Amino acid sequence: MKFVKILLVCILLCGCARSGDINTSLDNIFSDNSASKARTNNYANYIDYYEPSDIHELDSDELACVFVLNDDSKIIMNVNIIGVINGRYYEEYALADDGFFDGSKLIYTNNSFFYDRDNNEVSYLFNLYEYENRYLMHFVDTYINIYGYCEENEIELMALKIFNMAKSAEVDADGVLANYSSRDVIEYQKSTVNLFETIMPVEGRIDDMMIENDGSVSDN
Repeated sequence: MKFVKILLVCILLCGCARSGDINTSLDNIFSDNSASKARTNNYANYIDYYEPSDIHELDSDELACVFVLNDDSKIIMNVNIIGVINGRYYEEYALADDGFFDGSKLIYTNNSFFYDRDNNEVSYLFNLYEYENRYLMHFVDTYINIYGYCEENEIELMALKIFNMAKSAEVDADGVLANYSSRDVIEYQKSTVNLFETIMPVEGRIDDMMIENDGSVSDN
């Protein structure tokens, strides 16, 4: 019995240590708020960005792209329509998680800023959620949303790739404002859910990971 108790304590301590390691690693990644020096190598209707050589595009439309990292880890990047609209017309627009994921699963958050290529401060929010040894990430700034899905051993790598892509991204805000309005947001959210469905493996269906929003988002 004494051995079992010691073993349980060791397991708990290892879990706490790993959690601390993840937090420290992510803090280090997001501490670099310098502007991106990466050369833009991908161009879309509303967003230009740098795609790292070890990330490959699977699918895209005019507002979103789906990428794969190391076969099983997936990334979605899309234009933040509501952020662009609010950022242009409302001075006190505050970044927030989009409400897709269960807040009780949140294990790490970072709310800070980086400098863009024109030396402007860009505020962002990054959240990491744990779902039975699978991890979901959400990065949002005024212009884009980026979502990541990976296992524990790729958390730091994926967070770094997401941050670097975000820092390199340049969104045509005028084009977005000219062609989209707040009325398009519901359809835009539905399309994001559908993208999630395409990248999740059977054993990790997005239905089990997302919370009810307003009824329209979770209804596929």
